[in-house]
Amino acid sequence: PFTLLELCLKEYIKDYEHSEIDPLIHPILHHDEMLKLLPPIQIVVGDQDPIYDECWRFLHKMLKLGKEVDLTIFKDMMHGCLNFDMIMGMPEAHHVVKYCADLINKLAVKKQTQT
Repeated sequence: PFTLLELCLKEYIKDYEHSEIDPLIHPILHHDEMLKLLPPIQIVVGDQDPIYDECWRFLHKMLKLGKEVDLTIFKDMMHGCLNFDMIMGMPEAHHVVKYCADLINKLAVKKQTQT
């Protein structure tokens, strides 16, 4: 739930009251020139994540800037679902973890072939 996410943010961010204007917390707030410097982006989000809408906004902004960006949505997954793939966790999260691991492996292979 968003209220839990907000509590977590308050614990991690010293100046939470001004965090809504901090581009280090909300990358979409960076100037376009800075965002254009980012490498290709893979956004992975669950459809039950409180920042689901923010991911769509970021995707659209990056596409408008001509950046290579992809959004993958996992049904019935919530924020932090990568942490739930454990013995007493959510077995359903395993496919999200596998998907992200495959993305990282593809990046590693791509980097190796470029060097």
